[in-house]
Amino acid sequence: MTVYLGPTAEQLALIPAVLKLRRQWVLWRGEEKPNDPTKLNKIPMNPSDLSHASSTDALTWGTFADCVAALPTALEEWEHRDPTGYRGGGLGYVTTQDDPYVGVDLDHCVNDTTGAIAAWATTYVERLASYTEITPSTTGLRIWVQASLPPGHNRKGDIEMYSTGRFFTVTGWHLPETPATIEARQKPLQGLWAEVFGPQIGDRVICCDEQGNDRLPFPRVIDHLTIAPDGDTYAQFRADPALAECKGGWPLFQCRLAQPEPAAAPSLPPLDDTQVITLARTANSGAKFAALWDGKWREVTNSQGHPYPSQSEADLAFCGMLCDFTQDPEQINRIYRMSNLMRPKWNRQAYAQQTIQTAINGHIYKATLLVGTRQTASSQPQRVVTPRRLALAVGTVLAGAVVGLAGIYGIGGLKGNAPGAPACRPAADLARALMPLIHGEVAALTPASAGLRIPDLSFQDPSGQTRRLSEWRGKTVLLNLWATWCVPCRREMPALDSLQAQLGGPQFEVVAINIDTNNLDRPRNWLRDAGIAKLGFFSDSKARVFQELKAIGRAAGMPTSVLIDPSGCEIGTMAGPAEWASDDAVKLLTASLSR
Repeated sequence: MTVYLGPTAEQLALIPAVLKLRRQWVLWRGEEKPNDPTKLNKIPMNPSDLSHASSTDALTWGTFADCVAALPTALEEWEHRDPTGYRGGGLGYVTTQDDPYVGVDLDHCVNDTTGAIAAWATTYVERLASYTEITPSTTGLRIWVQASLPPGHNRKGDIEMYSTGRFFTVTGWHLPETPATIEARQKPLQGLWAEVFGPQIGDRVICCDEQGNDRLPFPRVIDHLTIAPDGDTYAQFRADPALAECKGGWPLFQCRLAQPEPAAAPSLPPLDDTQVITLARTANSGAKFAALWDGKWREVTNSQGHPYPSQSEADLAFCGMLCDFTQDPEQINRIYRMSNLMRPKWNRQAYAQQTIQTAINGHIYKATLLVGTRQTASSQPQRVVTPRRLALAVGTVLAGAVVGLAGIYGIGGLKGNAPGAPACRPAADLARALMPLIHGEVAALTPASAGLRIPDLSFQDPSGQTRRLSEWRGKTVLLNLWATWCVPCRREMPALDSLQAQLGGPQFEVVAINIDTNNLDRPRNWLRDAGIAKLGFFSDSKARVFQELKAIGRAAGMPTSVLIDPSGCEIGTMAGPAEWASDDAVKLLTASLSR
C-alpha cells in the first residue's frame, strides 16, 4: 500500500479558498482497518497537540494554516511512534451546520492503474459541476457543492453525502476539467440525492409540496425519471387521466413512498358466534366487553377515560370490540341482539347498519402472521389478535368444546396431528395438563394432542462441529428456529435469551438454531450487537431442520418454536413470535418441568 503523506505545495494552492477561511480543519492519521489491511481508517487529530479530534467538538479543530504547519511534525511523530503501523496522514475539513457545504463521496470509481473514471461517476461529476478532487486512496472522488442536504438517508453503496458532523480528507488533488471553485448546486444535488436515496422507478408515491404536505392524495407509480435543465430530477408517472395537475412530472425530491397496499387477509374458517363472544371476553378489553354485554354501559369509560355520553357511543364501542374477531356485519348484528345492550332503536335498520359499518371502517384490521398493536385514542398499545392468532388461540380459550379446532387447524398451515407414538403419550398427557396455563402471551401455543417424537435434527455448533438434538435428552428443550432476515425472529431473541438466563440449567435449555443460508457471519454479528449472551449459537446453513419439521407438520413459517420433553417428544408448538420471558411463558415452562 502506498503511504499518503498529505498535499504537495501545488495541491495546497488548489484547495478552494472558501474552505481555507473557516476554522474547521483537523489532521488525520492513517491506520489499517483490522478486517481489511488494504483500506485505511482515518483518525481525526487535533493540530495543536496531536490528540484525538472530534467532528462534533470545535475545540479540537484549528485553522488551515495551523494544520499545514503541524502536518510535517505530525507525520514524523507518528512514524517514530509506530514504524510498523505507520500509514501516513493528511488534512481534513469538518462540516458543520454553520457552513453551506456538502461533501459527496464517490467510492471505488477510479482505476488506480489507468486513472480511468467509471461512467456512473463521470455522470455525477458532470451533473454537479463543482470542485472535485481525488481522495487519498486514489480510487475515489469527492465533490464539494454549496447546497442544503435533504434529511434522511445519506449512504448507499459507493455513494455518501454529508453536510454536518463529519470530517472529510482534503487532498487538493484537483480533477482536471472540473471547476476550481465550490459552486451553488442545490437543484442538481437534491435531484441526485432523490435518485440515489429516494423512491425508484416502479415505486408507489405520494406527490408533496415543498413543505412535505400531501399535494395529490392518491398514490402514483413512477414510470421513469427525467432531468430538467436546472438539474432537478422529475418523476414521470404511468398514464392516468387524473394526472393533469402534474403534467410534465413531479420533482422526485417531493415524492414520498406510499404505504404498501394492504395484503389480502388469509383464508381462514369463520368463527361461530360463541367463539367470537368467548374471545372478546378474554381479550385485553374483556372486562369492558363483559360490562357492555351486560348492558352496564354507564359503568364503563371510553378510551379517553370519560363515561359514554350516550348508549349510541357504547353501541359503537361494543361493535368495534367484535371487529377484532369478525368483520361479518350479519354476525355482529346477531351478537349485538344477544347482548343486554339490545333496545328498540337497534330495530331501526339504518341505525344498526350505520353503527356496524362505522365500526368496521374505523377498525385497523391487519391480516398478518404477527401479533400487532393497535393504538387507542389514549395512545396505549393494545394487543390485536390477528386472524392467524385467532386460529391458534381458539383451542385454548374455548377448551373442551372447541379444542378440536386447534387440533385440526393447529398453527395456521401446519399439517394435522400424526397418529400417536405410544412412547410419547406422557408428553401429550402433560400438554393436556398444561392447557390452563396456555393463555396470554403464550395463547398461540398448540398443545400436542397425540404423541409425536421430534426427529433427531442435525445442526452445527459455534466451532462447526455437528450436533444432534438427541444430545439434549434428559432435558426439557425449547427448540427455536430463527433467521436474521426474519423481523419477528429478531424481535423475540432477547426474550429467549432472558428465558435461558432464568430457567436454563440441568432441567431446561433453549436451543435456538439459525437458518440463514447466506453471509454466515451475519447471525453471529447480530447476536453480538444485540447483546444476546446466554443463548448458544447453533446453525444450519442448509435449513434442513426447517424442512424436517415441516415434513411432520411442525413448521409453516418463521419463527417456529417446539417445546420438547426430556424423552424427545412434543409438548407443544408455537408458530410465530412470543414473549418468552413473560410471566405467562415462565409459569407455563416452569410447570412443564415440575410434572
